Amino acid sequence: MKATYLRISKDPEGTGVKTARQLEECTEYAKKRGWEISDTFRDDDLSAFNGDRRPGYRQLVEAVKAGAVTDVITFHLDRLYRNPRELEDLIDLVEGTGLHIWTTSGGDFDLNTSDGRAFARMVTAMSRKESEDKSRRIRSKKQQLARNGLPSGGGRRPFGYEADGITINQPEAELVREAARRSLNGESLGTICRDWADRGIHTSQGAFFRSNVLSRLLARPRIAGLREHKGEIIGEAKWPAILDRDTFERLRSLLTDPTRHNPGPTRRYLLSGIMVCGECGVAVRVKNVKALPYHTYSCRSEPGHRCGKTSIKGPAAEDTVIEALLVFVDDPKLTAALGATGTDVAPLQERALHLEAKLEEMAVDYAADRITRREWFAARERNVADLEQTRRQIDRERGDTLLAGLPSGRAAVEAWWGSASLAQRQALLKAVFERVTLNRATSDRRIDLTWRA
Repeated sequence: MKATYLRISKDPEGTGVKTARQLEECTEYAKKRGWEISDTFRDDDLSAFNGDRRPGYRQLVEAVKAGAVTDVITFHLDRLYRNPRELEDLIDLVEGTGLHIWTTSGGDFDLNTSDGRAFARMVTAMSRKESEDKSRRIRSKKQQLARNGLPSGGGRRPFGYEADGITINQPEAELVREAARRSLNGESLGTICRDWADRGIHTSQGAFFRSNVLSRLLARPRIAGLREHKGEIIGEAKWPAILDRDTFERLRSLLTDPTRHNPGPTRRYLLSGIMVCGECGVAVRVKNVKALPYHTYSCRSEPGHRCGKTSIKGPAAEDTVIEALLVFVDDPKLTAALGATGTDVAPLQERALHLEAKLEEMAVDYAADRITRREWFAARERNVADLEQTRRQIDRERGDTLLAGLPSGRAAVEAWWGSASLAQRQALLKAVFERVTLNRATSDRRIDLTWRA
């Protein structure tokens, strides 16, 4: 019984022979000889040169061994193999089963004869050399493009840029800046992705963003106008930057921080991690019941740890706290509370200035050829990481990052609150209130608020 085998290698430029055309030629070949094709095996977008597994070819081999296939028609000999090792395996298969191979292009090879095997080995050796030469030329071209700061070409369109990889796509670039700003303001990538999904924002390939995809996008040197090659930044790129260098380095340091992979429990509700039980002093927990249209904050009973004596509807508790905040938004208490947040950050600021000066000195040393590029990158990576850690510590101590741009006046704060992230809202509550206490239902005051000032 006769079968066809079709394979197309990876061909991003679209110049290869498509499997549909291969099938057409194989079918016509069999028709002219009065043969009937019993089966077709195919592998799409799989290269035989690099040894990738070809499931269709494996199935063909099994069918030949089982006697279900006695003849194979293929477009060209190199569709079956392109390296000497696979050729020898195929010769063993032919000798063991009497398989005949017919090609529609390039001539037929009878691997049952010594002349046929010798010719096939010669053709395979030349094909192997051609593939290796092509691979070397491609690597050389990519290295040259990288040195010149140009895109490597091909592949997917980078988000934030047009298809040429150089021209900025302004609407997408603004989204990149938005994601960077929100991430540095404490929002999780998952929250940003969910928001973008609700707004109908997709990747350049038309899919919804996922946290890992957004993380890779924001950590790529490309968006800072830097050229990366084989995982190493090698210089300035020819395309314009979407993010300035300082913002990018802060963002990349944040996203690659090992502690980020263990961030602890996700805060999905305003008073999570803020409100405590007035009876036992332990933070209350959020509870959702499917039958109820609202969540609750409650102290769940745990012997020796939680008393389980307090509970309140979530929306009611949040409204009480928000209203208290807004009532006193023009009160000197708010200004005093915000001014009192954090500790003395002067030593941290001095360290940040010292590290920035070191980075400038290293850049001068590199420009003057006093250190090599590798030494500069290695030292710079360490000092940038140290600088970013120091900056994050300053942000944590002062709360400036999350509350940057906080306006004054009730109307302005209400507007800010409407567009603020959950992290920003919680940061403001923590800056203003020393303690938010949930009392028992029998108490005169369900929620007590202790101001920091």
